[in-house]
Amino acid sequence: MKKTPQLKLLVLLIMFVTGSMSLIAQQDVKPCTMHSDQDQIIEQCLSFRPLVQKIPNEVLARITEYEILDSGIAFKSSLNIEINDKATTLISNKDLSQSQAYFSFEELSVENDRASVEYKFTYVNKGIGYTISISAVLGIFNDHWSVMNYEITN
Repeated sequence: MKKTPQLKLLVLLIMFVTGSMSLIAQQDVKPCTMHSDQDQIIEQCLSFRPLVQKIPNEVLARITEYEILDSGIAFKSSLNIEINDKATTLISNKDLSQSQAYFSFEELSVENDRASVEYKFTYVNKGIGYTISISAVLGIFNDHWSVMNYEITN
């Protein structure tokens, strides 16, 4: 029986598709969705201990909710985050006041089990404005995002 080139091509195509499907099925599936990933990452950023330790206590006491400036990052999360019984809200430039403390995210990218974040915390204390800049790399450990490496400048 003579095989035609079309039959050979069909057999090769079936083998390729079957092999590809097998590889896809073997990949680890993360339990988190993109929405909960971003929520967890943002929560880690807002409550990041090395950052919080740099903020004066009187500024922390004035924070009634965590405000994030809408700076062009496409938040794919609900931002339904509470930290120490304080809600998180997204604000625009027109909502800012001179004495307001807020976060602004310049980069928030998630790729597999790694995230890269660059953000700032801006506040006023005793009439002087301050900005703390943070760059962080996060990873998933025990199904939760945690900071692996960071740099803080102010």
